[in-house]
Amino acid sequence: MISAPTILCIDDEKTGLRVRALMLEYAGYRVLRACNGEEGLRLLDSHEVDLVIMDYWLPDMDGVELIKRIRDANPVVPLAVLTGSGELVDLPEDAGIDRVLSKPIPPEELRSAVDEMLRERASA
Repeated sequence: MISAPTILCIDDEKTGLRVRALMLEYAGYRVLRACNGEEGLRLLDSHEVDLVIMDYWLPDMDGVELIKRIRDANPVVPLAVLTGSGELVDLPEDAGIDRVLSKPIPPEELRSAVDEMLRERASA
């Protein structure tokens, strides 16, 4: 039996995190939830993760630091960054993110982005 892809969602906004997780679970994905960067890194270290969706603005570390630490832990996992501001401050061009998603994100747009990123990973 093939297991569903596992998506790690990291966001300190609990309502948005819960809604995105439920949307992805409804679409058939297994979802791990983290409310801050350190918790997300622990989950990434202890689970096999197929994709990471993270908020850029977290209380315990900035997006640049979290992206770098995710890439140090797993250089190939697809990584999408959520932002409500529409722009990512201080993010180097070679930061290693695969997709930028705007918050709030409609369910069909989220699912489409996740499906596409997982297909790209499978074909790489």
